[in-house]
Amino acid sequence: MIVGGPGLGAFRPIYEGNNTIGRASTQRIPLDFGDDAISNEEQAYLRYDSIDRKYLLVPNLAKTNIVAVNEKKPTGAVELSAMDLVTVGRTQLAFVPFCGVEFDWSELNDLKG
Repeated sequence: MIVGGPGLGAFRPIYEGNNTIGRASTQRIPLDFGDDAISNEEQAYLRYDSIDRKYLLVPNLAKTNIVAVNEKKPTGAVELSAMDLVTVGRTQLAFVPFCGVEFDWSELNDLKG
């Protein structure tokens, strides 16, 4: 959920596997609210692993725009926890996971059997 900058109050879903983050509508997580400090494509990657039930944020170090997690600028993968503050450009996002240790969509398939 966007808690600061353009797009305040909006949210974006996170899909299983690798998610690209950028301004372009072609990104799996498009932050297309007018913040030109966000790279158009692949400023960072957000990965959800449904087996481990963990989320990893990986900055794209080939980009000049910086990503921060809780005001620290990682140079590698960072495991995200609920309510971590992710800054991309001038946009701040609160990480609010739906899936995790307590629940994953795959559990609904288990109930059908």
